[in-house]
Amino acid sequence: MIAAPTASSLLGIGIYTASEAATYARVPTAKLTRWVLGTSRSRPAIRAQLSPESNAERWITFLDFVQSLAIRDIRIAFPRLHLDKIRETIEMAKSKFGIDYPFARKHTTFLRGDDLVLDIEKIGIVESTGPHKSQLNMRKVVERYLVDLSYDAAGLANGYVPLTWKGYDIVFDPRFHFGEPFVRRARKSNVKPCRYSVMSLCEAFDAEGSYAAASRSLGVSAEAVEAAHKYYFDYLRTSEAA
Repeated sequence: MIAAPTASSLLGIGIYTASEAATYARVPTAKLTRWVLGTSRSRPAIRAQLSPESNAERWITFLDFVQSLAIRDIRIAFPRLHLDKIRETIEMAKSKFGIDYPFARKHTTFLRGDDLVLDIEKIGIVESTGPHKSQLNMRKVVERYLVDLSYDAAGLANGYVPLTWKGYDIVFDPRFHFGEPFVRRARKSNVKPCRYSVMSLCEAFDAEGSYAAASRSLGVSAEAVEAAHKYYFDYLRTSEAA
Protein backbone atom coordinates (compact mmCIF):
# COMPACT_ATOMS: atom_id res chain seq x y z
CA MET A 1 0.00 0.00 0.00
CA ILE A 2 1.32 3.45 -0.94
CA ALA A 3 1.30 5.78 2.04
CA ALA A 4 -0.62 9.01 1.81
CA PRO A 5 1.54 12.14 1.87
CA THR A 6 2.06 13.63 5.33
CA ALA A 7 2.35 17.28 6.27
CA SER A 8 6.13 16.92 6.59
CA SER A 9 6.44 15.24 3.19
CA LEU A 10 4.52 18.09 1.57
CA LEU A 11 6.78 20.79 3.01
CA GLY A 12 8.70 22.68 0.36
CA ILE A 13 6.76 21.47 -2.68
CA GLY A 14 3.78 23.85 -2.53
CA ILE A 15 0.26 22.45 -2.41
CA TYR A 16 -3.07 23.79 -3.62
CA THR A 17 -6.56 22.50 -4.03
CA ALA A 18 -7.68 22.27 -7.64
CA SER A 19 -9.89 25.30 -7.08
CA GLU A 20 -7.01 27.36 -5.68
CA ALA A 21 -4.64 26.37 -8.48
CA ALA A 22 -7.29 27.16 -11.08
CA THR A 23 -7.88 30.59 -9.54
CA TYR A 24 -4.16 31.37 -9.63
CA ALA A 25 -3.88 30.06 -13.22
CA ARG A 26 -7.02 32.00 -14.20
CA VAL A 27 -8.76 29.03 -15.80
CA PRO A 28 -11.91 27.07 -14.82
CA THR A 29 -11.42 24.48 -12.09
CA ALA A 30 -12.81 21.63 -14.21
CA LYS A 31 -10.35 22.42 -16.97
CA LEU A 32 -7.28 22.54 -14.73
CA THR A 33 -8.38 19.35 -12.96
CA ARG A 34 -8.60 17.57 -16.30
CA TRP A 35 -5.14 18.79 -17.31
CA VAL A 36 -3.38 17.84 -14.06
CA LEU A 37 -5.39 15.03 -12.46
CA GLY A 38 -7.48 13.64 -15.29
CA THR A 39 -11.08 12.50 -15.07
CA SER A 40 -12.89 9.19 -14.99
CA ARG A 41 -12.93 9.28 -18.79
CA SER A 42 -9.60 10.88 -19.68
CA ARG A 43 -5.96 10.74 -18.64
CA PRO A 44 -4.22 13.88 -17.37
CA ALA A 45 -2.03 15.84 -19.78
CA ILE A 46 0.93 15.93 -17.38
CA ARG A 47 2.69 13.57 -14.98
CA ALA A 48 1.56 14.91 -11.63
CA GLN A 49 4.22 15.21 -8.94
CA LEU A 50 2.18 13.17 -6.43
CA SER A 51 1.14 9.70 -7.54
CA PRO A 52 -2.63 9.21 -7.89
CA GLU A 53 -2.48 6.23 -5.53
CA SER A 54 -1.12 8.37 -2.68
CA ASN A 55 -3.02 11.58 -3.44
CA ALA A 56 -6.57 10.91 -2.31
CA GLU A 57 -6.96 14.61 -1.45
CA ARG A 58 -6.09 15.44 -5.10
CA TRP A 59 -3.52 18.10 -4.22
CA ILE A 60 -1.96 20.18 -6.99
CA THR A 61 1.74 20.90 -6.35
CA PHE A 62 3.69 23.98 -7.36
CA LEU A 63 5.33 22.13 -10.29
CA ASP A 64 1.92 20.84 -11.40
CA PHE A 65 0.62 24.41 -11.23
CA VAL A 66 3.52 25.76 -13.29
CA GLN A 67 2.92 23.12 -15.96
CA SER A 68 -0.76 24.05 -16.04
CA LEU A 69 0.34 27.59 -16.94
CA ALA A 70 2.17 26.12 -19.94
CA ILE A 71 -0.93 24.21 -21.05
CA ARG A 72 -3.01 27.36 -20.65
CA ASP A 73 -0.70 29.40 -22.89
CA ILE A 74 -0.39 26.62 -25.46
CA ARG A 75 -4.15 26.21 -25.65
CA ILE A 76 -4.64 29.97 -25.93
CA ALA A 77 -2.24 30.07 -28.89
CA PHE A 78 -3.52 26.87 -30.50
CA PRO A 79 -6.99 26.02 -29.12
CA ARG A 80 -7.43 23.02 -31.42
CA LEU A 81 -4.27 21.28 -30.23
CA HIS A 82 -5.28 18.04 -28.53
CA LEU A 83 -4.12 17.36 -24.99
CA ASP A 84 -2.74 14.05 -26.24
CA LYS A 85 0.05 15.97 -28.01
CA ILE A 86 1.07 17.64 -24.75
CA ARG A 87 0.96 14.29 -22.96
CA GLU A 88 3.05 12.62 -25.68
CA THR A 89 5.68 15.36 -25.47
CA ILE A 90 5.95 15.00 -21.68
CA GLU A 91 6.21 11.21 -21.97
CA MET A 92 8.86 11.57 -24.70
CA ALA A 93 10.90 13.88 -22.43
CA LYS A 94 10.84 11.19 -19.76
CA SER A 95 11.67 8.27 -22.06
CA LYS A 96 14.32 10.06 -24.15
CA PHE A 97 16.07 12.18 -21.51
CA GLY A 98 14.76 10.92 -18.17
CA ILE A 99 13.38 14.42 -17.60
CA ASP A 100 10.33 15.10 -15.45
CA TYR A 101 8.27 18.29 -15.53
CA PRO A 102 9.61 19.60 -18.87
CA PHE A 103 7.21 22.54 -18.95
CA ALA A 104 8.52 23.65 -15.55
CA ARG A 105 12.01 24.09 -17.02
CA LYS A 106 13.53 26.76 -19.25
CA HIS A 107 12.31 25.88 -22.71
CA THR A 108 10.82 27.11 -25.96
CA THR A 109 7.74 25.46 -27.43
CA PHE A 110 6.98 25.28 -31.15
CA LEU A 111 4.11 23.86 -33.15
CA ARG A 112 4.87 22.05 -36.40
CA GLY A 113 1.66 20.98 -38.06
CA ASP A 114 -0.25 19.22 -35.29
CA ASP A 115 2.86 18.26 -33.32
CA LEU A 116 4.63 19.95 -30.42
CA VAL A 117 8.38 20.52 -30.47
CA LEU A 118 9.98 21.37 -27.15
CA ASP A 119 13.49 22.80 -26.96
CA ILE A 120 14.61 22.40 -23.32
CA GLU A 121 17.59 24.53 -22.32
CA LYS A 122 20.78 22.47 -21.80
CA ILE A 123 18.91 19.24 -22.57
CA GLY A 124 17.75 19.10 -26.17
CA ILE A 125 14.83 18.79 -28.56
CA VAL A 126 11.75 16.80 -27.56
CA GLU A 127 9.07 16.02 -30.14
CA SER A 128 5.75 14.33 -29.56
CA THR A 129 6.11 12.14 -32.65
CA GLY A 130 9.87 11.67 -32.92
CA PRO A 131 12.54 13.56 -34.87
CA HIS A 132 11.92 15.37 -38.13
CA LYS A 133 14.57 16.52 -40.58
CA SER A 134 12.89 19.77 -41.54
CA GLN A 135 12.86 22.70 -39.13
CA LEU A 136 10.66 24.75 -41.46
CA ASN A 137 7.11 25.86 -40.73
CA MET A 138 7.56 25.79 -36.95
CA ARG A 139 5.46 28.34 -35.11
CA LYS A 140 6.69 29.55 -31.74
CA VAL A 141 4.26 29.38 -28.84
CA VAL A 142 4.31 32.52 -26.71
CA GLU A 143 4.39 31.22 -23.13
CA ARG A 144 4.00 34.39 -21.13
CA TYR A 145 4.45 32.73 -17.75
CA LEU A 146 8.09 31.81 -18.49
CA VAL A 147 9.38 35.34 -17.94
CA ASP A 148 7.88 35.26 -14.44
CA LEU A 149 9.68 32.08 -13.30
CA SER A 150 12.94 31.54 -11.42
CA TYR A 151 14.82 28.24 -11.35
CA ASP A 152 16.91 26.15 -8.97
CA ALA A 153 20.32 24.64 -9.67
CA ALA A 154 18.70 21.57 -11.24
CA GLY A 155 16.83 23.74 -13.73
CA LEU A 156 13.36 23.32 -12.22
CA ALA A 157 11.05 26.23 -11.51
CA ASN A 158 11.25 27.28 -7.87
CA GLY A 159 9.49 30.64 -7.94
CA TYR A 160 6.79 32.51 -9.82
CA VAL A 161 6.15 36.28 -9.76
CA PRO A 162 3.02 37.07 -11.78
CA LEU A 163 2.72 40.70 -10.67
CA THR A 164 4.88 43.56 -9.40
CA TRP A 165 3.11 46.58 -7.97
CA LYS A 166 4.59 49.74 -6.45
CA GLY A 167 7.83 48.09 -5.42
CA TYR A 168 6.33 44.77 -4.27
CA ASP A 169 6.31 41.36 -5.92
CA ILE A 170 3.52 38.81 -5.64
CA VAL A 171 5.53 35.62 -5.10
CA PHE A 172 4.82 31.91 -5.31
CA ASP A 173 7.64 30.00 -3.64
CA PRO A 174 7.02 26.40 -2.56
CA ARG A 175 9.40 26.85 0.37
CA PHE A 176 7.16 29.44 2.05
CA HIS A 177 3.49 29.43 3.06
CA PHE A 178 3.07 25.98 1.42
CA GLY A 179 3.31 27.80 -1.92
CA GLU A 180 0.53 30.28 -1.16
CA PRO A 181 1.22 33.64 -2.82
CA PHE A 182 2.75 36.29 -0.58
CA VAL A 183 3.98 39.86 -0.89
CA ARG A 184 7.71 40.53 -0.91
CA ARG A 185 9.79 43.64 -1.50
CA ALA A 186 10.93 43.60 -5.12
CA ARG A 187 14.63 43.51 -5.89
CA LYS A 188 16.30 46.91 -6.11
CA SER A 189 13.30 48.42 -4.35
CA ASN A 190 13.67 50.45 -1.16
CA VAL A 191 10.11 49.98 0.09
CA LYS A 192 9.36 48.55 3.53
CA PRO A 193 9.91 44.76 3.78
CA CYS A 194 6.90 42.45 3.80
CA ARG A 195 6.39 38.68 4.02
CA TYR A 196 2.66 38.39 4.62
CA SER A 197 0.52 36.16 2.45
CA VAL A 198 -1.82 37.79 -0.06
CA MET A 199 -4.83 36.45 1.83
CA SER A 200 -3.62 37.81 5.18
CA LEU A 201 -3.21 41.27 3.70
CA CYS A 202 -6.58 41.13 1.93
CA GLU A 203 -8.29 39.96 5.12
CA ALA A 204 -6.69 42.83 7.03
CA PHE A 205 -7.98 45.25 4.40
CA ASP A 206 -11.49 43.82 4.72
CA ALA A 207 -11.35 44.03 8.52
CA GLU A 208 -9.84 47.50 8.75
CA GLY A 209 -11.54 49.12 5.76
CA SER A 210 -8.56 50.85 4.12
CA TYR A 211 -5.00 50.27 2.97
CA ALA A 212 -3.67 52.67 5.59
CA ALA A 213 -5.54 51.06 8.49
CA ALA A 214 -4.58 47.55 7.40
CA SER A 215 -0.94 48.59 7.08
CA ARG A 216 -0.92 49.96 10.61
CA SER A 217 -2.50 46.80 12.04
CA LEU A 218 0.15 44.55 10.43
CA GLY A 219 3.14 46.86 10.51
CA VAL A 220 3.61 46.91 6.74
CA SER A 221 3.31 49.66 4.16
CA ALA A 222 -0.01 50.63 2.61
CA GLU A 223 1.50 49.81 -0.78
CA ALA A 224 2.09 46.20 0.29
CA VAL A 225 -1.60 45.85 1.17
CA GLU A 226 -2.52 47.52 -2.10
CA ALA A 227 -0.32 45.08 -4.05
CA ALA A 228 -2.10 42.10 -2.46
CA HIS A 229 -5.49 43.65 -3.13
CA LYS A 230 -4.55 44.48 -6.73
CA TYR A 231 -3.46 40.91 -7.36
CA TYR A 232 -6.40 39.16 -5.76
CA PHE A 233 -9.24 41.43 -6.82
CA ASP A 234 -8.01 42.74 -10.18
CA TYR A 235 -5.34 40.47 -11.69
CA LEU A 236 -6.98 37.15 -10.78
CA ARG A 237 -10.38 38.36 -11.94
CA THR A 238 -9.05 38.69 -15.48
CA SER A 239 -9.64 35.16 -16.73
CA GLU A 240 -7.64 33.56 -19.52
CA ALA A 241 -9.44 31.91 -22.45
CA ALA A 242 -7.66 28.56 -22.58
